[in-house]
Amino acid sequence: MFKILRMHHVGMIGLGWVGLGMAYVDSSPTPSAAVCCEAARTKTHEHASSRPCFSSSYGVVSLSSKDGKMGIPTDKLSCHQNRREQQPVVLVSCGSFNPPTVAHMRVLELVRDEYMRRGIDVYGAYMSPVHDAYGKESLISGEHRLAMCHLASESSDFIMTDPWEVSQNGYTRTLYVLESIDRRLKEAFRADEGQIVEIPRTVLVCGGDVVESMAKPDVWDQKLLEKLLCDHGVACVVRSGVCIENVLDKQGTLLHKYRDAVVVVENGDEALQGVSSTGVRGQVRRGESPTDGVVHPAVVKYIKDNGLYT
Repeated sequence: MFKILRMHHVGMIGLGWVGLGMAYVDSSPTPSAAVCCEAARTKTHEHASSRPCFSSSYGVVSLSSKDGKMGIPTDKLSCHQNRREQQPVVLVSCGSFNPPTVAHMRVLELVRDEYMRRGIDVYGAYMSPVHDAYGKESLISGEHRLAMCHLASESSDFIMTDPWEVSQNGYTRTLYVLESIDRRLKEAFRADEGQIVEIPRTVLVCGGDVVESMAKPDVWDQKLLEKLLCDHGVACVVRSGVCIENVLDKQGTLLHKYRDAVVVVENGDEALQGVSSTGVRGQVRRGESPTDGVVHPAVVKYIKDNGLYT
């Protein structure tokens, strides 16, 4: 039978990001975005002794399981040996992905590198497109955004796309998205016989703007936020030179109370600072092609083939 190993949470680490688009502003891209983005797509991480989390006969969890509940992709989940100091994690990025850009992918890579540097194994990562009911301006249908996320993550060795959130009947709070992925991953691990691996916990990946919003009680439900910080944690990716510590150190807030649950990761890729989904939509609307390398070629083709953002 499949054996589950449980590990004590030591120094919760995670990422925060709700169903909001991550902001990438300022700075002109130098070196070229094309060079940097191509490197992000093709970079191979040399994490030694990696192996699939599931037996070769198991493959991908069906997205339509027997009991009618939605499964979850698992084909890219990998365990890395000699990294057992703390409970392993799976990264989750929730957002509009309207459309997904190389910056969305690079953020997950940066966070993975930081966790692995700290001796915490990263099994994989998921992009979770927000439901149409989120109502953000210019938000196209979830069907298109889901398809583009699949295309954008196709060449990644660890990033997958989870369709659960966008397939619900309405908008779902971030905590419930993380809990759903947690639950379905546990079911998947328990269903696979012959493997001995630790069950990972999910952590939320986000930008500094989202962490700042967590300090505002009128934006985040405080009970849900506390549970998110306690059970999952937040990994906040910020641009070089941006200080988020003043937000985390503000006394009387949940962020201050659970300061150890938030890890700040610096994004030093200057070429990605000006990359944004808003910018891509604007280029398409003006009849221009997205800047070379900012959006995966397959996503660019999908946008053109389906007449999106015009």
